[in-house]
Amino acid sequence: MVGCFLVVSLLDLPASLAPSLPEKVSSIITNGQWDLPQVLISFPLVTNRIIKTIIPISLLQDRLIWLHSFDCDLSSKHAFAFLRPSAGVLPSVALIWRVSITPSHSFIFWRLMHDKMPTYENLLRRGCTVVSVCVLCLQNFETLAHLFLRYPLASHLWTWLRE
Repeated sequence: MVGCFLVVSLLDLPASLAPSLPEKVSSIITNGQWDLPQVLISFPLVTNRIIKTIIPISLLQDRLIWLHSFDCDLSSKHAFAFLRPSAGVLPSVALIWRVSITPSHSFIFWRLMHDKMPTYENLLRRGCTVVSVCVLCLQNFETLAHLFLRYPLASHLWTWLRE
């Protein structure tokens, strides 16, 4: 019965037709010719698609085919890849994860890019209770912007790099 629902969805037929359709293709072939059920006759586009399909001369066993694999067989690996396609490599990944960059530095940049640094605001968002002062200057909240842009040493460093 599962096959009927698949055929109904592939052919864009109403789901209510599934119980009245045969489960195997071989049951609608008689003497090498298509013998379509009366239910399908009222759908000319579907009927034309079926009639244009060539029936093989030799008897072949019905077989389930998974269209998303090279060998048409369904494996758990194929199903996982279909349900969870890879996101691909982001351009930023190639920039920060290089042989010439120390992995610890790459990891810090990755954490910065994904807002995963353990700053006061990130820890608060995760439900941690911490002191709400920057440990370097003891004046402002500890945020990424403060640590890397507004902190006096950081702003001096950016000014120096710009010159």
